[in-house]
Amino acid sequence: MQVELAEDASVSQVNLIDPDGELHSRAGVSTGATQVSLRLSDDWGFSSGGYTPGTYRLIAVDGENSVEEVELEIRPDVSITEIRWAKNHPEMTYQGEDPPSYFAQVLMENTGTGPAFVEELQFEDTPLDVTTIRDVSQQILRLVPPAATVGQMTSRIYKTYSGSQYLDCDDHDEITFTISASLRVSQENPSYSQRVRYETDENGSCVLSLVESTGSGDGTSEGEEA
Repeated sequence: MQVELAEDASVSQVNLIDPDGELHSRAGVSTGATQVSLRLSDDWGFSSGGYTPGTYRLIAVDGENSVEEVELEIRPDVSITEIRWAKNHPEMTYQGEDPPSYFAQVLMENTGTGPAFVEELQFEDTPLDVTTIRDVSQQILRLVPPAATVGQMTSRIYKTYSGSQYLDCDDHDEITFTISASLRVSQENPSYSQRVRYETDENGSCVLSLVESTGSGDGTSEGEEA
């Protein structure tokens, strides 16, 4: 967390107080400095990472005296805004190259005031899910800063085969799949739903297309024909 100080402020230290009223972190202020950094979380990449969402207090201190205090609401608000299918989005790239047509990109937006850490994506009734084991998941460990949108690539949605097992489109008509995200610092599980039509072409191959569907949870779905 970056804290800006007035150029003429007489401040020797800035304290960050957590929602429980405990000292969360502190930073000394060098002479003439107008910016200090405060720790909001431990290393996000490990299980100790995270913070408690809520109302924090920033207290500027000069010696033993409090100079100024500001309240901050630090809370993530994440939604899955879109699932992009490489088949319909030729502009998509993966590691600098064109991804296979079954790749997808899950877009996660944080409109809150605090960072979010998405630990896992959970898949239910996706085309790949239908061919193999139900309710699969993918560990991702992605930081979504406030006022930012992060895209996560995945091959676990529109793929129609797993090993030697192929999806038989004749066994299905239309199925709605749901993608949910598990967050480390929030009990919310934003989700997004999309309806898929299953058809078989003249060669007997399975063909998927997107149809109009409704959002689920915090997500919305923009239905379209492929």
